[in-house]
Formats: sequence, structure tokens, C-alpha cells
Amino acid sequence: MILKCKKLVGTFFYVGCIPGAPGTYGSLATVLLLFLVRQRADPFFATAYMPQFFLALLGLVLLGVWASSGAEEIYGCHDPSEVVIDEVAGQLISLAGITTVLGGLTAESLLLAFVLFRFFDIVKPWPVHRFERLPGGVGVMLDDVCAGVLAAVSIRIGAMVYGSIMSVIA
Repeated sequence: MILKCKKLVGTFFYVGCIPGAPGTYGSLATVLLLFLVRQRADPFFATAYMPQFFLALLGLVLLGVWASSGAEEIYGCHDPSEVVIDEVAGQLISLAGITTVLGGLTAESLLLAFVLFRFFDIVKPWPVHRFERLPGGVGVMLDDVCAGVLAAVSIRIGAMVYGSIMSVIA
């Protein structure tokens, strides 16, 4: 029963079991879910709610460590491709503060966060690759957390550069 719960959570309600590109599907499911509930979710991604946002993320990451450790037991390998709860967490992190930087959870901002997160998750630049080497569920989760942070920082830097350029032009 517990292993079934770990599989359910680890695969993000079996999204990770879809053949093809499960990591991309996990990220896409997260973005689509947020797009569908964006009016209600938008304030949660604003700066004023960052403590609550990060507390919820911490809970998700801890749940992900628990679930992905069990999934490793089920699938018999480290970081099985079916486990996408790490992509869900990383994708959410990439959206941190996006309402204050890009004006909300618009289709464009969600697409940008999706592309940047997937880029950092697939390419795994330093330090993402280092976290992936950690054992068990911690390694499964932390490389995607790091990729999400890099995507969020890239969005912030891009918004600042764009704002600076626009203020000079105007």
C-alpha cells in the first residue's frame, strides 16, 4: 500500500508513466495545471506570499524525496524516468516571483519558465549535475530544484535587463 502511494506521488498521478518524454510531460502537466487555475494561483506566486510558497515547496520536496526513494525500490534504479515529482517541484520553483517580474501567470510567462526549466534540467550545467549524484530521493529531487532555481534567476535577470533597456530607449 505504501509503495503504491509512493508510485502515485512519484509519478505525479501516473503522468510519468506516459511513454516518450516523462520529464517533459511532468513539467508540462504542472504548467498546464497552473494555466487552468491561474486566477486563483497568481497571488500565490507574488512576492507577498513567498514565505508560504517556499513552505509549500519544502513540503513538496520532502514528499518527493519520500516518494522517489520508494520509486527507486519499485523500478530498481536510481532516478527512474517515471518519477516526475522532481520536475513538478523544479517547474514550480522556476515560477517563483513570476507575477511581480512578468505580470502574472500568463501563457507567455509560463512558456518561458517551462522552456528555461527544461533547458537547465536536460543540459544539467554546474551545479545541477553535482546534485544529481547525491544518493536516493535526495539526489532525484535536488538536481531539479537546482534547475528550477537557475530558471527563476534567469527570468529575473532577463526581466531586469529588459527593463533597463526599455528605460534607456524610452
